[in-house]
Amino acid sequence: MYNYFTRKIVTLTCLLILLLVATLNVLYRTATIDFIGVDAADYLQTAQLMAGETSELPLPNRILKPLGPGLITVGNYFFQDYNQSFISVAILFYFALAVMMFFFLRLFIRDSYLALIGSILYITAYPLLKYGIELSTETGAHFLYLFALFFICNWYQRASQRDLVLAALLVAVGFLWKEYSALAGLVLLLAIVVKPHYSPKHKINDLLLTGSVMALIIIPAQLIVYYKYGYTYLDWFREGSLSSEFTLYYIVKSLAAVYLLGWILAAIGCLGFPKLNRQQKFIIISLLLVSLTFFIWRSVSSRLYFVLAVPLTMLAIVGIRFLSARFSGWQKLVILFVLLSLIIAANYLWLLVSDGWRPFLSR
Repeated sequence: MYNYFTRKIVTLTCLLILLLVATLNVLYRTATIDFIGVDAADYLQTAQLMAGETSELPLPNRILKPLGPGLITVGNYFFQDYNQSFISVAILFYFALAVMMFFFLRLFIRDSYLALIGSILYITAYPLLKYGIELSTETGAHFLYLFALFFICNWYQRASQRDLVLAALLVAVGFLWKEYSALAGLVLLLAIVVKPHYSPKHKINDLLLTGSVMALIIIPAQLIVYYKYGYTYLDWFREGSLSSEFTLYYIVKSLAAVYLLGWILAAIGCLGFPKLNRQQKFIIISLLLVSLTFFIWRSVSSRLYFVLAVPLTMLAIVGIRFLSARFSGWQKLVILFVLLSLIIAANYLWLLVSDGWRPFLSR
C-alpha cells in the first residue's frame, strides 16, 4: 500500500512539474511571438468552409484532413473568433501531448524521473516551440500519434486485443488530422509481424482486425471528401513538387534543428542501446525506420522531420541513464542540470534567432 501511494505521489509530482514547464513555454510564446502559422490561412478557411461560412475551397489537400479544422469550427461557437479557437486547440493539445509523452516514456523506460526529463526535452524542442504553440495543427496530430504508440507498446507487451483495437482506432482518427498517424500504423504493422512467440494465425487475424478498424474510418471519410470535392490523396501526391530546398545542406540543417544539442544525448544513448530489452530495441528501431518516410513528402522542414524527435527522446533518456551510472551524488545532479540547461537554452536561442538568420543560412 505504501509503495502504491508513493508511486502515485511521484507520478503526480512529475506531471505537475511537466505542466509547469509547458505553461511557461506557452506563456512565453503568447507574450512574445505573433501566432502566424505556416498553413494558418488554409486551415482557417477550411474551418469556415466546414461551418458553411464560405464556399471557396482552400488548398484541396487541407480538406483531406478534416479533424483539425473541424475542431476549430466547434471552438468558434464558444469563442466567436476563429483565430482564438485555433490557438486554443493548439495549446490544449500541447498540454495533452506533454502528458501523453510522459506516460509513453514511462512505459518505455519504467522510470518516472527519466520520463519527466525526456518529456521536458520533447516539449521544449525547437520545432514544437516554433510550430506547435501557434496557429498550426501540429500538437493534435502528434498527440494522437503518441497515443497510438502507447497502445502499440502495451499490446507488444501483453497482446491484449483491447490495446490492438485502440491503437488501430487512434491511427485511423489521427489520419483524419494529419498524415503522421500513418507512421504509427506502420509501427503497428511491424509489431504484429515481428512479435516473438506469436503464431502466424494470430498475426494474420490481428492484421485483418487492425486493417478493418482503420478502413472502416478512413475509407468512408475519404469517399465523402471525394464525393463533395472530387479530390483524393492520389491527386495530392501527383501535384506535389520537389522543393528547391530538397538538398543535402537543407536536409542536414533541418534534421539538426529537430533536436539541436539534444542530439548529443541521443548519441550517448546509442552506447546504452545494447543493454535495452527486446521490446525497447524494437520500438526505437521501428520508430527510426518509419520516421525516414518523411522524405516521401519531398519537402524540407524541422516541423516535417519532428516525428524523429520521439525515438531521439527515447535514446536521450537512455543516454541520461548511461551517464548517471558513471557518476554519483552531486556530480550526477550537476552534470544533468548543466546538460538540460544547455539543451533548453539552445532551443530557445534558435527560436529567437533562426528567423533573422534564415536569409544567411539560405545562401
